[in-house]
Amino acid sequence: MGLICRYVLSVVLAIPVVAQAGNEVVFVGSSHPNPGLLAWSGSGNFALDAAAEAGNLSGSVWTDTGRTLYAARVGNGGSISKASWDGAASSFSTLWQAPGSCYGIGLDRNRQLLYTLIGPPGSAAYRELYCLDVNPASPNYGGFIMQSTTLGNYMRERWALSPSGNFAVVPHTWPSNGLCEIVDTDLTSPTFLQVVQSVPCWGAASLGIVMTADCAMSPDDQFVYQLYAGSGGSSFGVLHLPTSTWLDFDSAGGYQEIVTPSSSLQFALAPDMSFAVIVGMSTAPGASTAGWALRVDFDYVNPHLSTTQYLSPGP
Repeated sequence: MGLICRYVLSVVLAIPVVAQAGNEVVFVGSSHPNPGLLAWSGSGNFALDAAAEAGNLSGSVWTDTGRTLYAARVGNGGSISKASWDGAASSFSTLWQAPGSCYGIGLDRNRQLLYTLIGPPGSAAYRELYCLDVNPASPNYGGFIMQSTTLGNYMRERWALSPSGNFAVVPHTWPSNGLCEIVDTDLTSPTFLQVVQSVPCWGAASLGIVMTADCAMSPDDQFVYQLYAGSGGSSFGVLHLPTSTWLDFDSAGGYQEIVTPSSSLQFALAPDMSFAVIVGMSTAPGASTAGWALRVDFDYVNPHLSTTQYLSPGP
């Protein structure tokens, strides 16, 4: 499994290689031009400096039991980088030159397909989901397969591929007056790379100017989790896809989401969907900690019985 954390716009991933269990290699890539690096988790020592292909990143993912890494780049016109790691040395190269900056990355491990969100050069609004072939046995390895054409002229940046690889959630960046949209990513489906579900982000509408900070889909494709953050406040919403309804986390009248600090950045969902951990940076004057972590334990049948607790001092 991989661990993904963003701190100061960085990308950090760790995965065990069979021969190094207990001392995994961690990849640290930056959203700045500075090249990333590889480090040993056990000792903290650098394993190897990465190459320029590991800079200007918006996401990365390990595969092949930690022997291959793919990374999405927003600089130099946009590209997908590939790193090969043999346990002692790595080699970085450009797998695919994109037609624009790549925002985020998702890997369908079963079908060996790679996805990234791309906008044309000079455009900050119109972005579509692109699919690449990353099956090493395929004659089209590293090649373009297809792109979506129905996402429309809306700003999008945070998105996530379902663990099943069947769907992707690609919400509007500004959810207050926007939508949470689901894209079909089943290569055999007649609606492949088309929007198949659109639901208004009701909870964000009351928060003022907020952005989609992070999002995810459940392993069973039944729920979408969306974190909103901004100066007007922040919240964490859960969408039940079969009924197109957002879970109400308060027994009081009206609809309420889980309130989070306005400095919310990212979350991770437990594999069994029982809880999520949200992290953020402290912005309160005189705060004793530089960050915080909030655990949310879900009750999907009675959402108002869900509980929250800080795992580190709150903001």
